[in-house]
Amino acid sequence: MTKGCVIIGDIKRSRDIEEWAPIFKRIREVLAEISTKYREDIVVDFSPTVGDEFQGVLKSPRNAYRVCQEISLRIDVDFYCGIGIGEIERPFGVVGMRGTAFYRAREALNICKKKKRWLYILSGEKEWVTDKMLNVLFGVVKATMDSWTRRQRMVVNYVREHPRMTLEDVGRHFSVSKQNISKLLKKARWEMLKEVEEAIGLLLSQPNSDDN
Repeated sequence: MTKGCVIIGDIKRSRDIEEWAPIFKRIREVLAEISTKYREDIVVDFSPTVGDEFQGVLKSPRNAYRVCQEISLRIDVDFYCGIGIGEIERPFGVVGMRGTAFYRAREALNICKKKKRWLYILSGEKEWVTDKMLNVLFGVVKATMDSWTRRQRMVVNYVREHPRMTLEDVGRHFSVSKQNISKLLKKARWEMLKEVEEAIGLLLSQPNSDDN
């Protein structure tokens, strides 16, 4: 067995989506792009699984939040996402994979649905303090993003995707002034959210202790 990080996503209210075929195609394309972008950290490529779920396996949780966030920004449907950290058993390669990382990801996904969270992580009893901090921070991110207007979401997501751009460059892209972009980002609490996401990255980069 080896240690790993399993991510399981479940599209919300998929049965209510009338045009499922193009949505499913887009999900599959985004998952393939994510697998390519994070190739060095991938154990099993991200792909649709049963029904309206998708799944992928990373070598470590270091990029887990970033992966979930990027998928969320690039598809037009909401989803629950469970992250599980632990052992991975691969008796026949990809086929028949199991282990505590899979069980915890599934449990985390069920907690998401029960508590109406978009993202939840479980990494084992010894890591419960870190889990608690991460799940609180995930909640802060979601609450902040849910308060955004459509315009704020467009601008913040653009800034996320182009972190090296100046406010002048962003303003030119949206045909507004640097001052307008600055005001919009301030109302969206982007600086605070960026610090929260940096904290999430630091917590996920910590070495994981062994299971009990």
